[in-house]
Amino acid sequence: MSDSGLMMGVITGDLYRSSTDYERGVSYIGLMEVMLEKIKKNNRLRVSDVDFFRGDSFQITSKDPINLLSIAVYIRAYLRSYSEKNDGKGMYDARLAISIDKVNKYRRDINSIFESAQIKSGKSLDLIENDEMMVFDSSLYDLKEIYSPSIILLDALLSMLSKPQSEILREIVYDRDASISEIAERLGKSKQVVYKTIKRGAVDKIIKFLDAHLSLLGMRFF
Repeated sequence: MSDSGLMMGVITGDLYRSSTDYERGVSYIGLMEVMLEKIKKNNRLRVSDVDFFRGDSFQITSKDPINLLSIAVYIRAYLRSYSEKNDGKGMYDARLAISIDKVNKYRRDINSIFESAQIKSGKSLDLIENDEMMVFDSSLYDLKEIYSPSIILLDALLSMLSKPQSEILREIVYDRDASISEIAERLGKSKQVVYKTIKRGAVDKIIKFLDAHLSLLGMRFF
């Protein structure tokens, strides 16, 4: 797909069960605003635009969509890592509609015309099933054939994460150069606890998934 031209990635999302009650909604939205700022400041994730709208909905745009799955993983790990214990209303989380498509090279005003990826991402969020937290769509057949089943697997792994696992995954995805010692210090945990948590749960599988994705799909599609 070397002739595919410039690509654009979009994540449209909304906060899971944010309207359960006022107190939960306020803290939820505040948490999301902080997280979106952190994403914008991370040069490796290469986010080009972030919009927070309709109270609990948001859209993230990237001109380097190879990192889009890492962004999606970070969003869900971040939110789940700040869930209150014994809340009874479910963990903080977000439903995410992910889309990658070609950039329309003929459009003149980049701020006034929605790209195909933005449109598909927004529509996909409205159609997401009750038992799903992540979906993928694209007008590019080869891309959709590979990404769609991958997203299903990634969704299942992320939905199994506990709060401690989410904390560690959050730190790893945000700073891939961080050592176990550095992560342990940031979280106030021992190195042994961090290492065991990574190896015993879904954290290790998710990191390996992201690494394989970058290695195998990066050269083919991007």
